[in-house]
This record gives sequence, C-alpha cells and structure tokens, in this order.
Amino acid sequence: MYEKLTKNSEFNNGFTDWNAGASWSVVSGKAVWQGWTTGGSATLYQDIPSLVEGQTYEVWFSLSGIVWQGSPPGYVEVSLAGQNAPTTYSSEGNYRVQITAGSLTKRVKFVVFPTDAANSENQDKLELDNVFVVYEKDLAQQFPHKSFSAADEEITKIVNTSEYQGSPT
Repeated sequence: MYEKLTKNSEFNNGFTDWNAGASWSVVSGKAVWQGWTTGGSATLYQDIPSLVEGQTYEVWFSLSGIVWQGSPPGYVEVSLAGQNAPTTYSSEGNYRVQITAGSLTKRVKFVVFPTDAANSENQDKLELDNVFVVYEKDLAQQFPHKSFSAADEEITKIVNTSEYQGSPT
C-alpha cells in the first residue's frame, strides 16, 4: 500500500504546488525544460512538509522528449530533502528510485545539467511528468485491527484486484 505525498503530479494545473525556474514551462500537461544553463533556472521542486529525515521513500517520474545538443549527454539530478538519488538520469523512460530523506528542506527537487555544447541557439530540452513521491505504509498502521496474517490476505486481495490505495497509476 502506497501513500502519495506529491500534489499536481501530472502538471494538469500548470505549476500549482510546484516552484519552477525560468527555463521551465508546462506544455500539454508536462513540465518542459529547455535551456543551456544550470542553476536556479534549471530547478523544479515541490515542498513536502510531511517528509521525515531518515525515512526511505520512492520517487516515481517519467522523462521524455529529450534532446541533448552534445556528448556526453546532459542529465537530471533528483533529490529528496537534500539527499541525491544514487544515479542521474539522461535517457527517456519511467523511473522509480528509492531515496532516504536527508535533513535539508523537505522537498523533492529536479535539477537539469545541460550538455557543454548547448547554447542560446541550440538548447537542450526534456519533458518531465508523473512525478510521485510515495512511501509504503506499515502493515500495522494500515490494518491495526487485524493480525499480520489477516493483513497479508488483505494485501494479496488488493494486489490481485489492482486496487492500490493512493497508487500513482
């Protein structure tokens, strides 16, 4: 059972609940970054006050429409409360990464690092969508009135019927 912590995860309401640098825009329900410099203009984040330092969360997101102007390619860095994901992302795909929340500002943050070849005339570009920060609820919290074996049966029933409460799908 997952609990979703992010709001406006699919950018259907523009940047409502998000803070976006100047190089970000929303096009057709996706956050689009187009530019050639990093820093504040390449940053997109959402504050999540309920993050707990030391708690492990999953960050789910999709990257598409990527155009890197040079080699090596640029990349996207993902962090949760100041703790970076164990890898960076430079290819299109749907990603799920576990990150243990750090001690800094409670937010999920994406920062784009463009290629060295990108410039004002030949800009790098990418699309970000379906951003979810989730955590798996503890069985005892989810089913406090049942024994663990009864909870296991309930979870099996939910999984088999694809009824994930708070699921980002």
